[in-house]
Formats: sequence, structure tokens, C-alpha cells
Amino acid sequence: MRVHIKFITYILLGVILTAFVFIVLMPCVASEWRQIIVKVRKVLGLDVDRHVPYQSKLKKFSITEMMGSTDVFEVVKPNENTVILEPSVPFLQGQMNKRPFAIIMVTSMARYFNQRQSIRSTWYKWAHDLNIRIFFMIGHTENANTRIMQKLEEEHRTHDDLIVDNYEEGYYKLPGKVLRMLKWFNFTYSNENAPRYFIKTDQDVFINLPNLVNILRETPYYANLVTLSGQNNSQVLIPDSVNTPFDSTDVDSYFVGGQKFENAKFETDPDSKWYMESAERERLGWSSPFFPTYLNGPCYIISGNVLGAIYETSFDVPIYPFEDVYLIGLVAYDRLNLFISDVGQQMWLDKSYYCQVKNRTKLLRMVAFHPLDHPTTMVKVCRRMPACKRQLESSSSSVTKKLNLAIALIAAIVLNIT
Repeated sequence: MRVHIKFITYILLGVILTAFVFIVLMPCVASEWRQIIVKVRKVLGLDVDRHVPYQSKLKKFSITEMMGSTDVFEVVKPNENTVILEPSVPFLQGQMNKRPFAIIMVTSMARYFNQRQSIRSTWYKWAHDLNIRIFFMIGHTENANTRIMQKLEEEHRTHDDLIVDNYEEGYYKLPGKVLRMLKWFNFTYSNENAPRYFIKTDQDVFINLPNLVNILRETPYYANLVTLSGQNNSQVLIPDSVNTPFDSTDVDSYFVGGQKFENAKFETDPDSKWYMESAERERLGWSSPFFPTYLNGPCYIISGNVLGAIYETSFDVPIYPFEDVYLIGLVAYDRLNLFISDVGQQMWLDKSYYCQVKNRTKLLRMVAFHPLDHPTTMVKVCRRMPACKRQLESSSSSVTKKLNLAIALIAAIVLNIT
């Protein structure tokens, strides 16, 4: 009988161990399968270009055709006001004369209301105390869905943080959308109130703003700091944006940083959305087998004193279909010869959620995390960070208090009437 019990115990332990491997570890392996295959092919000497004709998913359009146009003037329309909705006050509320320390522009699409709300309920809440403004950049043509436009107008009245531009969305049209961001930024902020930093990110990225500010305070661009009380009673240092002089023409000290890629090879898999034929690349003015040095697109940082130069120089560079390669690689690095800083050790971009978020120590050191494809995942990350969790719970309790107060008022009115 004892033998049978031991045998059954061993079987149960084996089943539990197998389940653990498949449930916990396999998502990590699966998320990195492509990188593993690439490394194996290199070791075996199979990492060679496959000369297979490119066939897009639409079977008849090349990437440049799907972009619509590669001419910056035609796409950006610098002399036209293309904005449909924009923030009424692009500064911090009640601080008209105080320039924001940073502006974070989040690329979003019109229909993703829940994704934007998940950001507002999590890392967005740090922004005010750190003198940061967050805006969502949305492309929406005037003749598009009327019902969605009505919902966007309602959302904008509530939050005052949408920039809706008359622009057609599309994966290969993202470079034009980001250039429209820079157009709005340069039009909205003068030298006197220009933010110190411009940060571009996507709606599926979680940003730990206190950690981000602590990285920015170490950049060569900014040295005058004041101490403010941050979340969880930690000391977060941010610049004194009121008293420190600002000269946008001083580019001796600047910062362009994020997760840095050097000597990255072009995609050779014809089925990949990043694949382009060499002839197509050459038509856009880039014939090298390697990308220029660039920063990973989900999150990168540019100091305000060089943002205008990047925007102006872009008009001399044909639009390349991948926004990060185009803006940072072809314009900032190749044309302007700007130094690209690497802070990628704390930017977990294109990493598995399952592998990284489970480690709380790593999570607390994190600056940016991508991808978080579902709004609930954004909240899960927040709940694993004590400071963010407290904010989430405090906002929930305040909503509950308001709801209870409304119910009490209604009950009092009913009692008075009766």
C-alpha cells in the first residue's frame, strides 16, 4: 500500500512540475522564440539573405504605396492647421507661467478608449506632481466615423488631453503621425515655455515616471535641480522650471536617448511587416545593408533644444516607413549627427510580460515596459508597484465616496419630497 502511495505521489509531483513549466516558463520561451531562431541560424551559418520577391499581405501594394507619400511637405502640411481637437491649456492646471518639465506624447487610435483610460488610471497619475503633461495623439479624418468623433469630443471635454489630427491612421503612416506631433509641439510652445524634454511613447507602454525623471536628471542637458517629495516618501528630483533660464539655440548640451540599436540588419524574411526590398530602400535614399543607429520606437526621449532642428531637417529627408528608424536614425543621427544615448537597461521594450513583471525587484527599477496589449495588463503592472497601487486604490475609494454621496443626496431629496 505504501508503494502505491509513493508512486501516486511521484506522479502528482510530476504533473504539477510539468504544469508549472508549461504555464509559467513556456510563455517566456515562446515570447523569445524568434530571437532564439535568429541566433541558431547565425551559429549554423544560415543567416543569409533570402532573395524571395516581396509579397505583402495585400498582394499588390508595396510598403511605400501603403505609406501614401514619402514627401514630408505633403504629409505634414506645415503651413496648415490640421488639428481637429487639442488641449485648451497645454500647461499644468493653475501654472500658466510654468513650463512643463516634460511633455509625453502617447500615440493612440480613436477607437482605443479603454487603453487610454487604463493609462489615466495608472502611471498618468504621477504626472502632475512631477511637472509633466501627458497627451494622446490620435489620427482621425474629418469624414470618418461620426459616432467615434462624438465619443472623442466627450472624452476630450472630460480630460482635456487629446490631440486629434486630421490624419489617416496606418502602421506605415506612423512616421507622418509623429511628425505631426512635432509640428504641434513646435507650434504650441515658444522658447519661454518650452518643455525640457519631449517623450514619445505608445498606448501599450507603462512608464514609471519617478524612475524616468531620475534618469533625466543625470543627463548632460540639465543640472539645476530642486528636491520635491515623490511617491512613497521617496525623494524625486526635478528641475526648477520657473527660475532656470532656457535657450533653445544652445545645443552644446542635449539628450536623445532610449533603447539604442546599432548595426541592426534589415529584415530578410519576406513575410515580415518590416521587410523591404533593397530597390525600395534605395528609392528612399538608404542603400546600406544596416539600419543607422536608432532608438526603439515604443519609448524614446529628445531634449527640447534639438527637437526643432530634428523637425526642420526632416523636410529634407524622404519619409521612411518605420518611425523610429526614420526620426532618430535617418534624421537625428545620420543627418544631424546627434549623439544617441542608451538607457535601454531599464527600458524593457519588446519583452515578455510573463518573464519580467513577475520579478518585483526588476519591476521597481523599470522605466518603460512594452508591450501591454490589454488595458487590464496595465492595471496588473500598477498593482505590483506599491506607489502606483496606492494611487489606484485611492482613486477607486474617491469614486466610491462620490457615488455614496450622490446616493445620499438623492435619498435626502426623495425624503424631503415625500
